Amino acid sequence: MKLEPRHERPLRLIEIATREVPECWESLDLMRERRGKDLPEWPSWCYLPIAAGMAVATSGVAMEEMDFRARMAGAQFGSKLVALAAWRVTQGIWDYDPDLYRELWETPIEGRLPVDLLYRLPEWAPYICLRDLCLGDQQLLGVIPWLEWDANGGPPELRLLLDVEGSTSLGQVPGLSLHLDADTVDECMQRMADLAIRNAAPNFPLQMLGALRATASSQTELVRHLLSLVLYLCSQEPDLTRRPPPAPSSYRKPVLRPPRQPTVWPVGLRIGAALRTAAQGEHSEPGDPTGRAVRAHVRRAHWHCYWVGSRAEGRPGERLELRWVAPVAVGAGEAVATVREVT
Repeated sequence: MKLEPRHERPLRLIEIATREVPECWESLDLMRERRGKDLPEWPSWCYLPIAAGMAVATSGVAMEEMDFRARMAGAQFGSKLVALAAWRVTQGIWDYDPDLYRELWETPIEGRLPVDLLYRLPEWAPYICLRDLCLGDQQLLGVIPWLEWDANGGPPELRLLLDVEGSTSLGQVPGLSLHLDADTVDECMQRMADLAIRNAAPNFPLQMLGALRATASSQTELVRHLLSLVLYLCSQEPDLTRRPPPAPSSYRKPVLRPPRQPTVWPVGLRIGAALRTAAQGEHSEPGDPTGRAVRAHVRRAHWHCYWVGSRAEGRPGERLELRWVAPVAVGAGEAVATVREVT
């Protein structure tokens, strides 16, 4: 399948990393082979912890031998290497139908964050194509979400590597992160800002610390929207045209051979087709018993309470759980997109 230029973006990031840190992939593969041997046994949902990327980025220099700025630079550079290494072994490009993309983008995450769903990412680090989005004065073309396990005992984190147009070095590739030990997106972002400020306080002036907090606050809205796209991939039955790859936890080999080229996964073609039909006023179905016609639409993502566990007479279940319900098509009928492989 011939790749479109926007599908080649993560390959460009791989080229940049390879140029800046020669043999980085071989070094990171060796780090992963040492998992559970002379390195800790980190969870299967994490391809590599940032500590491994930092060791490669700094050529193994011990942290106590570096000053604060060198440690921060090593951690930031190492996190980008780890994100790209995790994408490199599966190379999935997840491209949303534009109408479903718009519906998801207009339904940012509010209220309680469904952290458990994030562990169901279809790959360690999928590349999600973005549309008509800017970060400051730069066009934002894609995002790579991935999960970090802290070797120092900190909470798990969701990391977001942002692919901006015009980047010629890894230092120009921004990233965002959330601590996954809080209830809401705002609280997760706040905790990350608090941690960054505590670490930076002895080394930076008060004015710079205030700017750091203001930056974190301004990024919260962007994170809410990006999470809607990420969580859709984690939902029970996302609208895909073919069977998705196995979840990261099923990859048993410590080191995987990268595929020859990326795989593009179209997302939401059926829902998108139904939405476009509805917009043209050509599709409606009987609704409730009154005979009211219901046009095809997306029931937006929302929280829902479920009773789970064994049932007894007069009892719906043992306990009440709050779960995330992904967007679903309502009244979509038989509007199905036809997909043909092109070789």
